[in-house]
Amino acid sequence: MNARVGALVLSLAMALAAAGEDAMAASTWDDARAVTKEEVVLAMQAQQRLRKMDLFKLPGVAETIDWSKALVALDKMTLDPQTVNDTLGTLLKYQDDITRVRGSDAERLLAEVRAELAAA
Repeated sequence: MNARVGALVLSLAMALAAAGEDAMAASTWDDARAVTKEEVVLAMQAQQRLRKMDLFKLPGVAETIDWSKALVALDKMTLDPQTVNDTLGTLLKYQDDITRVRGSDAERLLAEVRAELAAA
């Protein structure tokens, strides 16, 4: 999945999750505005970083949608290492991968992505 598709999938998934059961409601896009562009880009870049790691199963579209739904359900519109750790099970499907990324790897990954975005 390229970066553009990843960003589109993540932003659409967050919008649909924010809209609740009635994804076709008129409020769908209003709810999506609560998620800042920066946070969508941060989440998308973090997901793309995970896809570059040596993991047993790389996160794809379905996992990205699951992750965005988890973030919305937990009302976590700002990514921090604890949020990433708490939601890794929706993004990574194998315990070995989750164990590998949890903790300092999650913190490092977010710090690197934030630094790249700040430099851009």
